[in-house]
Amino acid sequence: MNFEIKDGLGKIKIGVNVDCFAFIRPLTFCWYDNRGSVGKYLCALPFSEEYRNEIHNSITSNLNIDFSKNIEELHAILLPLFRLFPNGEYSLKFHNSEEKNLFKYQTSRDNFTETHLSNWELHFGNLTIKKEENKKQIEHKAFLIKNAITKEFYPSDILEYTTYNFYSGFDTFFLATQPKEEIDWKRVEYFENEIRNGSRPFILIYNYFFSDLRINKDNSKTDYSIHSDYFVLDGHHKLLAYQNLKIYPPIASLTYLPKEKSEITLDLNILNEYLYNWQLNHVKKYCDE
Repeated sequence: MNFEIKDGLGKIKIGVNVDCFAFIRPLTFCWYDNRGSVGKYLCALPFSEEYRNEIHNSITSNLNIDFSKNIEELHAILLPLFRLFPNGEYSLKFHNSEEKNLFKYQTSRDNFTETHLSNWELHFGNLTIKKEENKKQIEHKAFLIKNAITKEFYPSDILEYTTYNFYSGFDTFFLATQPKEEIDWKRVEYFENEIRNGSRPFILIYNYFFSDLRINKDNSKTDYSIHSDYFVLDGHHKLLAYQNLKIYPPIASLTYLPKEKSEITLDLNILNEYLYNWQLNHVKKYCDE
């Protein structure tokens, strides 16, 4: 269903020229590694306890209901959460674990006639703490000396050493909005037991889709539409439990539908106080518009 937020506080935002998830300040930051493929770098920035509290206080935890046939009820349950977002148009969908709609795709190899299921994974970025920049440089130098002796494979570049890198490809993936260091593994085990016993608590994710279909002079159409990656709003522990059990999770997806690109364009200068210099230099070299 599509709906409009009119009284939003604008605390939760994501940027377009790079995928940056922010709750008042940036929390997760993802950008292409520019190696000629679809590899990406991912940073986790210092955790916000306020963010976790506001999310948890806004929704009922561990909802174990299939809302695919009753999206209006899901909308009503999530109403308190919506005030954290900017004003504008949104789309809310529910994908249950049986139909797996979020994970389905078709390829040109079979003329787009056969449906396939993608693999999926939750990605956590390496924790980036700006004030530890000098410490990381010293660690990296010591790492190079140690590995020069052992001759083991290692990332010689400090960007590779300090930044999580993954291949996005055709698989479905979710980006964590908290560092892996904040995960309570006892909580993951709890959800594993719940899921084994038949429970299917859903995950809440957030992204944007900017529609930009242009008519050319010859009346042909060119699609410049863009969309962000999926950020996990709520359900990191549940998602890890599903991942460990190799079960497709039910997903409630909230998509922001901005009318203007300027609504989601990120000023990269705000990252000066969060990223290491070598990360920031790479971002500004390849992502600045």
